[in-house]
Amino acid sequence: MGGCSSKNDDSANSNRNKPHGDGLERTFRLGHKPNTAEVISSSSHGLAGLGESAAGDKMAVTEPGHDDHASRRASVDIPKGFFLSLNVPYEDITFDLKMGSGTFGQVFKAHVSGKRCAVKEIFHHGNAQERLEILADFGKECKIMSMMHHPNIVEFWGSVQEAPHFCIITELCEGSVVDLLALVAQEKVNVTWKLLLQITLGGAEALKYLHFDCDTQIIHRDVKAENFLLDRRFVCKLTDFGLSRIIDSGMANQQKNMTMCGTPSWVAPEIFKGEAYNNKIDVYSFGVVMWELYCFRKPYTDEDPVKLPYKVALQNLRPPLSPHIPEYLAKLMCDCWDGDTEKRPEFTTIVKRLTDAHNEIADIEQAVDITKVNNILYKAQKEELRKAMGASIPGSVDEGGEEEGEEESPNI
Repeated sequence: MGGCSSKNDDSANSNRNKPHGDGLERTFRLGHKPNTAEVISSSSHGLAGLGESAAGDKMAVTEPGHDDHASRRASVDIPKGFFLSLNVPYEDITFDLKMGSGTFGQVFKAHVSGKRCAVKEIFHHGNAQERLEILADFGKECKIMSMMHHPNIVEFWGSVQEAPHFCIITELCEGSVVDLLALVAQEKVNVTWKLLLQITLGGAEALKYLHFDCDTQIIHRDVKAENFLLDRRFVCKLTDFGLSRIIDSGMANQQKNMTMCGTPSWVAPEIFKGEAYNNKIDVYSFGVVMWELYCFRKPYTDEDPVKLPYKVALQNLRPPLSPHIPEYLAKLMCDCWDGDTEKRPEFTTIVKRLTDAHNEIADIEQAVDITKVNNILYKAQKEELRKAMGASIPGSVDEGGEEEGEEESPNI
């Protein structure tokens, strides 16, 4: 196993001498979330060197203690010279606050040359082959992000490739959809349908760009609320392209055999079945994201995670529809998560349907307070559970949906 040199360790420590905090704040000034649901700790193992392969069209990584013999080198599919114009020295990064840690890396609020940014530092632990695969995925993510320029996609600013440090540098977003939904669920803020539709439409615009408007068509493959960030103007921005894949031009609608991917609660049934799939898996996942946005919680929290794939794939299990969701949005959600991929709409259609929904916002706002209705439903379920457990229930829910003595939450 390769270890980090003392020089690199010293550099890492000097860059992280500022307190990170826990990444959580009471106000809505929060940042990036972990890129997967499973959280693990970092490993200190690293790769010792980075250089060009003999062919000149790939990068190659040499393991510590190994020579340059062909049998001891492994090539990574990264175009030659790809990073050169975007390379950032690791010592130029000042780490300010750790925002989260996931399976593949940890995310920091940071500064580079005085500019505020977000930095995702990649974990590259495991055996030699596993570390090479992680580095290859890192290269693919950088390549994909560098291709995209859209107001609803987090902007890629550069990368660090100084073993053992491999980082992705992006614009900094002050919040995330998950942060907002958590504040709503805790009744610290109320949200309007106008804002929810703005966020939904921004997410749809980002995926429409990936599927149809980018120079190279891309499948995200890990669409979930956790991967949508919000800037200070509540503009929704798609992030985390670690599982994304480039699709040959004109092939996006054709079924293709690819690896299983994604986070279980958002994974399309065809993936669970081990079938070939196409960009419609992103459409399915987006339907579940809409449910998250309108119900303020994660899907399937009461389901056995072991049985969930079977129920989704073979029993057509979907999140329960809440009566407060407008019919045309409920219909769009159901169309997106249809078990028949041919019946799922393209994102061009989804964007149009969401844009048309803006014409009905005024009527919706007058007809229902979305947060209040959700709170009534949630508290009713909570009260039933407590009664079943023989527990006393503090407070009561009046017809307006607020507990006695509670202050009214601010609207957004």
